[in-house]
Amino acid sequence: MKYKDFRNFRITRTCKEEFEDYQKYKPYLAKDFEHRCAYCNTLDSMIEPLYFTIDHYVPRDTFKEIDDTLDYNYNNLMYACPKCNLTKGTKYERK
Repeated sequence: MKYKDFRNFRITRTCKEEFEDYQKYKPYLAKDFEHRCAYCNTLDSMIEPLYFTIDHYVPRDTFKEIDDTLDYNYNNLMYACPKCNLTKGTKYERK
């Protein structure tokens, strides 16, 4: 996927299941994000043997006292390479 196409990429959330363990969403996230990092567009197969991670878009530190359901809310989860997940960390700007 070229960068210009990546910028216009729209995530289609396909999982109809509800889990209380967010790790169980990983295969669905991989499919929905076309096996690419939500932030840098790197293919998951390009960094093997490292594994992609699940990032909480609204970080745990931000929501833990407000709404703990965001921990396993599928719409709050992103498929991310380890570098982007680590770099993003707990950064989040409240509106």
